[in-house]
Amino acid sequence: MFVYEPHAAIIRLIFKLAISGEGKGPMGARAIAEWLNERGYSFGNKAPFNNSNVAGILGRSHYQGHYFDMTLDEDGEKASEETWVRVPCPAIVSPEDMETLAALRAVRRPTVTPPRVTNAPTLLTRVATCGLCGAA
Repeated sequence: MFVYEPHAAIIRLIFKLAISGEGKGPMGARAIAEWLNERGYSFGNKAPFNNSNVAGILGRSHYQGHYFDMTLDEDGEKASEETWVRVPCPAIVSPEDMETLAALRAVRRPTVTPPRVTNAPTLLTRVATCGLCGAA
């Protein structure tokens, strides 16, 4: 197995932007896609990046050096994790970066933190509360 370095460099850049951004803090999938498209990045097929494919890249575990096969049983249902087969592959992103990103994505998930809070221009949103009534 080999790593196609031009694509690996873009993947590393996507993870870097998701973790630390451009100095303004972590970027979400949509912001990363816009950033890449504005600067002319592509994977060779000249198709622009979008929220969906950047989120897919950020969610794939095989960039850290392994993936799991046999995750479905004969009926197409999710098999128990004990039966999964771990398949090694070349690592592109460090396991530490994968863990950091997973923690960031878990906190920023829309079902946990509303987007209006994540992207709010107010710095102390959800932190500052009224001392009398407790309202934000």
